[in-house]
Amino acid sequence: MAEAVRHTQAAGAWADAALLLADHAFSMTLDGQAQTMQALVRAFPPGEDRPELALVRAMGDLVQGRLDEAAAHLAVAETYAATTTPERRRRLGVAIASLQLSLARRRGHLAGVVENVRFLDSPVSGQSDEDIALDSDLRAVALMNLGTAEAWSLGLPDAVRHLREGAVLAREIGRPYLEVGCLAQLSFAYIFHGADMPKIDAFATTQQRCREAMELAERYGWGTEPVIAPALMTLVGTMVWLGEFDEGERWLRRTERALRTDTGPDIRLLLHQTAAMLHAGRGRRREALEEFGAAEHLASRLDGSWALASQMTGWLLATQARLGLPGEARSALAALDDERAGSGEIHNARAAICLTEAMRKEPWVRCTMFSVARHRSSVTSRSSRRTCSPGSPIVNSVTSARRTRPRNRRWPWRSPTGWSCRSR
Repeated sequence: MAEAVRHTQAAGAWADAALLLADHAFSMTLDGQAQTMQALVRAFPPGEDRPELALVRAMGDLVQGRLDEAAAHLAVAETYAATTTPERRRRLGVAIASLQLSLARRRGHLAGVVENVRFLDSPVSGQSDEDIALDSDLRAVALMNLGTAEAWSLGLPDAVRHLREGAVLAREIGRPYLEVGCLAQLSFAYIFHGADMPKIDAFATTQQRCREAMELAERYGWGTEPVIAPALMTLVGTMVWLGEFDEGERWLRRTERALRTDTGPDIRLLLHQTAAMLHAGRGRRREALEEFGAAEHLASRLDGSWALASQMTGWLLATQARLGLPGEARSALAALDDERAGSGEIHNARAAICLTEAMRKEPWVRCTMFSVARHRSSVTSRSSRRTCSPGSPIVNSVTSARRTRPRNRRWPWRSPTGWSCRSR
C-alpha cells in the first residue's frame, strides 16, 4: 500500500494520495509501518494539510508519545469522518476508535479504556469480509489496551487474561506487530501476576516471557522499536532484583535505543524508574534520586491514578532519607494526600525515614526494619530498645505497611533502594 501511495504522489494526485493513505493508515499502523506513514505524510507539499491526513498525523503523534498533539489531530479526524460516505465512515470510525483507546491508555485513563471496550462483549459481526476483518483488528487492539491498562492498575489476573487473548487473536488474524505488543505488555504484567510463585521461579518465568516477546520482535525487525520496550524494561528489572547489574545496564542501553522516538510520559516514566532501580542497586543513590524524581514528574502528567505511583513515591522518599535528606523526605511525605499516604509503600518509606533519623542520632543502630521488628531480643542497649520497641515510629510504620498492603500486591522481591515489606 505504501508503494501505491508513493506512485499516486509522484503523479501529483495529492487529493487521491491523501484519501488512499487515510483509508489504509489503520492497517499500516497495525503492521508496524508508522515510520513509513510519517515519511509519506512529509512527502506532501506545503499547503497540502488536508483534513484526510489528520488521522494519519494523529497516529504518528501517538506512536511518538506526543499525546496532546495526537488528541488535537484526532478531533479534526472525527469531524472529517462525519462528512464522508458511509463506506469510508465505517473504515475511518474503526481507526478513530482504536486511536481513542490507545490515547486513553497512554494517558493513564483506565475508565476511558473500559468505557470504549464494551463492544468486546458482543460477537464479531459484519456484512462483508472487510467489516469482519476490521472488527477483528479493533478487538485485538482493544484487548491489548485493556490488558495494559489493567496491568498498570494491578488489575490482575484480568490483565494477563486479556493480553493473552489479544496475542492469540493477533496471531490468528495475521497481525504480528499487535502480537508483539501484547506479549511485551504481558511480560510486564507477569512480574506481578507471578508474585505468588517462589521467588526464583517468578523471575525465571518473567524473563522467559520477555525473551519470547523479544524473539518475535527480532524475527520481524522490531527488536529496537518502542513496541518491545515494556519487555526490555521488565527484563532489566528482574536483573536488578537478582543483582545482575552489568547485564541489566547493557539491556537498559538497548531499551533507551528502542525508545529514542517515543517521548510519551507513560513509557518514559517506566524507563526512568528502571534506571533508578539500577542506580540504587549499584549504590548510586544520588543518580537514583534524580531518576525517581524524573519518573514522578512524568507520572503527574498522566490523567488517572497510577497504581504503581505509591511504590515509586515510596522509593523516592526512602532514597532521599538514605542520602541524608530525611527532612526533605518528611516534607514530601506531608504533602501527600490521605489515600497515597495510607498505602503500604508509603508506610514503608516512613519507616525508612524513621530508621535513618535514628541511625543519625545513634550511629550504632544498624538493623534492618525486620530485624528491628522481629528480633528485638538481639538488641541489648536500653537506648536501642526504645528505638525498636512496640509503639516506636519505626515499628508502627512497619506494622502499618504490612496491614495496608493490598492482598493482590505481593511483591516478589526486596527493594534495591533499601528496606521493603514483603508478604510472608
